Amino acid sequence: MKRSVEIYGLNLPRLVGARAKVMRDIELAYQTLVEQLEEDKDSPALTRHKAQLREATMSDASFALAARSKLLSLPNGSYFCAAPEDYPVVAM
Repeated sequence: MKRSVEIYGLNLPRLVGARAKVMRDIELAYQTLVEQLEEDKDSPALTRHKAQLREATMSDASFALAARSKLLSLPNGSYFCAAPEDYPVVAM
């Protein structure tokens, strides 16, 4: 595993920093969403926050795995992750 990290450059400072930023952004969006849910608000902002979390965890999003892992570490965070039905249909 250590060798893979070196070969693929997964420990480069800018890459580590970018993953950390995505994780901080996800946590902030999650906290805002939870606060809005607790206040029982049904607003466009609530819908945008849900969409933001889903988009960040789509497989084609930058650092999607970091976003997904952070969201899954939060209480009920899995509810806001992108689900298979959120992915576009690919014609064969």
